Amino acid sequence: MLNAVDGYCDFVGKDRLQFLREIPLRSLHNFFHWLLTARRKSIREASSLQTYWNVFGLIKKKETGLVFIRNQHSSWLTSAYVRQRLGIEFELRQEKKQKPIMRAEDELELLKTPWLSYGIAFDHERHRIALGLILQLAGNTGNRPGALLALRSRYVKLFLLPGPTGGEQPRVLMEITFQYTKGYLAEKDA
Repeated sequence: MLNAVDGYCDFVGKDRLQFLREIPLRSLHNFFHWLLTARRKSIREASSLQTYWNVFGLIKKKETGLVFIRNQHSSWLTSAYVRQRLGIEFELRQEKKQKPIMRAEDELELLKTPWLSYGIAFDHERHRIALGLILQLAGNTGNRPGALLALRSRYVKLFLLPGPTGGEQPRVLMEITFQYTKGYLAEKDA
């Protein structure tokens, strides 16, 4: 994205730091119009435009120490309006993609990587198993590191299940109660 900012500044003959410091919403619209024109084939979703917009804000903050553009509430021109207008002009898709769910078979394939890849070095082999457990827990916590760090032994219960035929070794079942997981609030906007 920084290369795109440099390319645009060269195109319009502006200094990058000055452009990032003093950019009004109208110039921001021009920058993203230029970017979408240059990358017409690779940017097809409105969510991609939003991602580029967010990254631009991070670049602005890193380079200048200034936060992103404040909306001019008294004006018709707001950040949301600029993104919406660009989405319509470039016919960016608004609908959400259906995301596939991860099945138990997929999880097994994921876990095979650390378990069967002996090219991956571990200080101790129990760390290989612990990594598998952490991968499973990360999925259940919505990949929230705080939820994993807050996990304590009182939230874990172990059970021994007898084998179905009776003569087998009992199977270990672990029940984990998560306290700080991402809850379902509502459908997300794209």
